[in-house]
Amino acid sequence: MGKAISILCIAMITLGGCAVDMTEAGSRVRVVNSINADFVNECTFIKAMTVRKMQGNGDSLDIMNAKTEIRNSAPEYGANVVVYTDSRGGTLMGNYASADLYHCN
Repeated sequence: MGKAISILCIAMITLGGCAVDMTEAGSRVRVVNSINADFVNECTFIKAMTVRKMQGNGDSLDIMNAKTEIRNSAPEYGANVVVYTDSRGGTLMGNYASADLYHCN
């Protein structure tokens, strides 16, 4: 019984450390598919950003973590809107997500 609990605890700690947590600031960043005509006069482009992950968590989890890191860091640049532009898994350079950051009124 004690050995089973120890294994369970190690598994929980290991798995719990795999996902990047959304910060409070990141949760206030809006994600949109594109900056269309409705937004173009209200938004200012800030920067393009790419985050690579090679944590061995599997392509989809690494991409999700990269997207979360982009969203979490957007407020540091003054952005309140993120448009994901690309994401790929299984590349030689690891898994990644790219996005454009905007500040919109």
